[in-house]
Amino acid sequence: MRSGRTGWRLPADYRDFVAVYGLGTISDSIGISTPPFDGYPYGDHLLFRTEWPPADGTLAWATNEAADDFLWRCAGESDQWKVTFRPRERHREYTYDMGMAEFLLRLVRGDIHPPLGAQLSLPARFESWRASLL
Repeated sequence: MRSGRTGWRLPADYRDFVAVYGLGTISDSIGISTPPFDGYPYGDHLLFRTEWPPADGTLAWATNEAADDFLWRCAGESDQWKVTFRPRERHREYTYDMGMAEFLLRLVRGDIHPPLGAQLSLPARFESWRASLL
């Protein structure tokens, strides 16, 4: 089922992540995008200028300081969407058969190694922007 207001039904692991951690960054490198909310500090957001279904079949849920994109390949039910990593150069995409939360966990553990354009400092730390928005 999709939201009547936006047309989007986002994956459960993403919704859970955002409910617990909110908007923020991982190790000052990977910025997690969220839908807008009251007091949202930015002009763009997770669903900014994006229609359902997405024209290219993807939705970006994060980016890093090197302008690499972390996306979902929006095929089928949202909990089945695969993570796609698109380096800044855009010559190639890397698809992972897992959700966003598993991808991030495996990335910070060093289990997967996409060609990040910016170094991810470890151990990883999530900094929520909730405190700065209050």
